[in-house]
Amino acid sequence: MATEIPVFPKAGKLTLHTGNIVNWDRLKRNPSQSPTDELKECLTETLCSWLPTINRTDAQYMTSLKGCNRVPENNSTYNRETLKYTVKLFLPSEFSSQDVREAINQVLVELKTDFVETVLVSITEDSNDDDPHMAMVDKMKALWEVLETFVEENKVLTLGSSDLNTEGLQDLYNISKVKPCINQVNLASCCVMPPEMTEFAKQHDIQLLTHNDPKEMLPHKVFHDVLGEILTEQDTQLWQPLWLIRYSVVVKSRGIINAKGYIAMATRDIKLLK
Repeated sequence: MATEIPVFPKAGKLTLHTGNIVNWDRLKRNPSQSPTDELKECLTETLCSWLPTINRTDAQYMTSLKGCNRVPENNSTYNRETLKYTVKLFLPSEFSSQDVREAINQVLVELKTDFVETVLVSITEDSNDDDPHMAMVDKMKALWEVLETFVEENKVLTLGSSDLNTEGLQDLYNISKVKPCINQVNLASCCVMPPEMTEFAKQHDIQLLTHNDPKEMLPHKVFHDVLGEILTEQDTQLWQPLWLIRYSVVVKSRGIINAKGYIAMATRDIKLLK
């Protein structure tokens, strides 16, 4: 660690934005790494790039910090109508409506856009739930109601879910005002799409896509390890990731990814620090 003096001892909120990682040479050299390994590398690089730029004296008193690796890509070389923005929001098993609102508003600000075409959502399962299916449906319903307000405000055009089984997808479809247009299915749990899901999706114009994201994209330990590589022990203590966003910007006519990045937000109760 660089020093035993904490860098931000009073900070209770930390947001990290990787900026556009599409042209990072180090990622191109390792295209087969897992999504979590890529995320960990990107967050570590962001910290390493951002920390030398902050005023260490001021940081001693800051309660909220935001670190960026570089100026975020604003896609100014393209007209907005030629681009498609897709956002995937990863949430822990316990979250609040405010967390969801903050995440979506934050990505709109960072990407300098008034709206995004698609928001996909993923909620970490809680192994302690008595009825995992019903618990997930209830959480998805609460999340969906918040996202529907963004659709009503034309800040999000379409919504999609991740890792819902056939029954869960049916339940979400039936209780929602804004119907899901996508359901992502994890390759690790499903080599072939269930026939019941395929039929339901076909009947209701839902696109079924595969993905390889883990059930928990940003575990507490991974975030702790990222901070621990370059910060003091006190700086790494008690942080809990609240949400994670992965975004991509595609040039419609060419089908190429113009921008991709991550935004992560974590909090801690500094009153509990030793």
